[in-house]
Amino acid sequence: MDEDAAYVRAVRRFLHDNGIEVTDTGEVAVVVISQASAENPAWRARLTDHRFVRLVPVRVDKVSSSKVPELTSLNWIPWKHDAPVTTFGKILAAVATEPEKLWRLRDLRAQADVWARTGYHVEHLMGDPRRARDAERFLAELAIDENVPGNETVARYVRLSRAQAGRSRRWTLIRGWGAVAVASLVALAIAAAVPLIVKAKQINFDAVATTGDRRMEQQEPEWSSLLAGAMLLNGDSGQKKLARLALGDTLSVPWSQGTFDPGVGYSLEGIQPLGRGGRSVVRLRTHNGVPHLGVYDVRSGALMYHVVIEGVGELTGMDTSPDGRTVVAVGPAGLAVMDTAARRVRTLSVRLARESVVVSLLRDGRVAVANDAGVLETVSLRDGTVHRLGAFGEVLSLKPAAGGGATALVRRRRNVYALVDAVHGRVLAQGTITDPLVPTGGVAPDAVYGVVTGADRQLWRLMPGHAPQPTGVAVSDRTYLTVVLPGERVAIGGQDQPMRVFHLPTHSDLGIICRDVPQVTNLQVSSDGNTANCLGLKANAVWQVPNGPIAGPVRVPLSSAAKAEAAGVLVESRGHRTRIRYHHGGKLYQSGWMALFGGDVSAVAVSPDGRQTVIGSVAGDIAVVTTQTPIALQLVKWKVPNSSPVRALGWQDADPVVQAADGHAWRVSGCPGCSTDQGMINRLASRMKGCWNTPAQLHSIDAATRRTLHAQLCRPIPPALER
Repeated sequence: MDEDAAYVRAVRRFLHDNGIEVTDTGEVAVVVISQASAENPAWRARLTDHRFVRLVPVRVDKVSSSKVPELTSLNWIPWKHDAPVTTFGKILAAVATEPEKLWRLRDLRAQADVWARTGYHVEHLMGDPRRARDAERFLAELAIDENVPGNETVARYVRLSRAQAGRSRRWTLIRGWGAVAVASLVALAIAAAVPLIVKAKQINFDAVATTGDRRMEQQEPEWSSLLAGAMLLNGDSGQKKLARLALGDTLSVPWSQGTFDPGVGYSLEGIQPLGRGGRSVVRLRTHNGVPHLGVYDVRSGALMYHVVIEGVGELTGMDTSPDGRTVVAVGPAGLAVMDTAARRVRTLSVRLARESVVVSLLRDGRVAVANDAGVLETVSLRDGTVHRLGAFGEVLSLKPAAGGGATALVRRRRNVYALVDAVHGRVLAQGTITDPLVPTGGVAPDAVYGVVTGADRQLWRLMPGHAPQPTGVAVSDRTYLTVVLPGERVAIGGQDQPMRVFHLPTHSDLGIICRDVPQVTNLQVSSDGNTANCLGLKANAVWQVPNGPIAGPVRVPLSSAAKAEAAGVLVESRGHRTRIRYHHGGKLYQSGWMALFGGDVSAVAVSPDGRQTVIGSVAGDIAVVTTQTPIALQLVKWKVPNSSPVRALGWQDADPVVQAADGHAWRVSGCPGCSTDQGMINRLASRMKGCWNTPAQLHSIDAATRRTLHAQLCRPIPPALER
């Protein structure tokens, strides 16, 4: 058993070096099997304790599988003593890849559980044909993977959902989407409660090494990337290989661009991007109620300056100009106007109808304001002249309009919503939409339309000249926040759900933002729609907003073939496998046949410089693989948001372009330059925005590495400037 313990320590060390911490409560267990362990009662007891998790058996000697009948149905990994790197690679593939399947299977189980607990009612089946088809394909893939246990309830749920989706009417589809959304949230909540890292004490005869869920580890990609970057800079050759694998995974994962820490004595009341989002304006309040306005630099994570605001009372709302030069904040006794370049603030004593809560800065030197009684007013920033437009109802959203004015979305009375010109007081559109549990909506910043949540658990579009139109985008009953973004995107979230971004025309789920901010209460977006400031009850963060499909025709060459050759690189596919042949350092390398996805490969392409290849599948999966290392390293993992099959691939600048079968084209956020170690370091440094609050967070990172990776401690808040 002492020899078994040596194998366990080796596996643990390898997984730890690759960014996977060993736990004793994970959902995956690597089981080291030998003749001695198979005959040891204590070892078999430990094996019984792990019967409800997925097992990855590793055979270290000639032990017969009949000695461990509990594991005979699984695929065993033989320990190659003459090629341990091969063994470690197989272990890493089994541990790192399969948890994604388990995460998705757990999601389906939660949905099926809701369906079963509600009496197998048809309304709780999946109503979206694409989701049902995707789930059916996923279960078919699992059927050939003996490491993942099946589930008859899930199989029946998916099978009936597939049949029901094919014959259901439109409204049944919408109700089904809502049920799936609720069930998915339950699954996410369950998964989030699973301990991520629980350090386990091992004894010599322990031959079971457990690991946490890889996807759970990626909830903190900034920290994982920082450690991997330090290893790539300072480690030996083996550690650098592992660091490249880790960075190839985490650099394609979205993460926060930083968090503003107001420090002791201040509370953060509001935060909003300035211009394109490189800086943000913050609305602060001291412990004794004195308001401040300041400017926060996203890159350094530092508060550049802040100014005391006097004479207008407690600030209740603010807005910024598109260029970020001007900030206007409103209080019960007037307005504060800040010039961010000059760092100066002037105040206007203004008598408004009552305390205003929503503000929109206009281009003509005025500001539109709305209060909680539904009264819309405009105020001149030159002389403070107030023009009252009237009471229109509950104001859900007030945003600058594309033409220079402002548009308000109002709930005039029960089930009646309207778009109002907030400069002239004209009603632009009005319609009936049945109220949900919590009425919420938003106004588009680049077009004249609004989006409202309906009682049928979907988003509705309200626009001039048309009756309200259902969008088919499902929402939860507990959606509390709806923000419309440029490019027909919308962000929705609530107290018990994360902020998700959807593309309205395609119903595509573009991804989650504000992941590190529970209970988001306010979301403000930059003028270009690419950066979001998330504010919650106890946290805040800056996030990059995922893009929608490419607008207009794609003007770059696209390849729809399963074989491509350019710049001395050949990539070809057969079924679900891909092989890459390339030259590096004067030598010819061949990757062998790689199974990058579960589904068949549908198209491949080589970048113009031959440094990277992109591969797409019939299930909408995308992989970008470098040809600049002896081992073909996967740099980017991505999926077409609506899971549409990949029809063709190409390159625009340094990013892959995907033409999907549904007619939409997508630009994948690639990793330009990541084909080299220095390129990876540069990419990581460019994403290391913000600062770290305590020295303990960076105690294992030396000063030179911190400077290279832009990992910096937060600076104290500077003294307030004179107004």
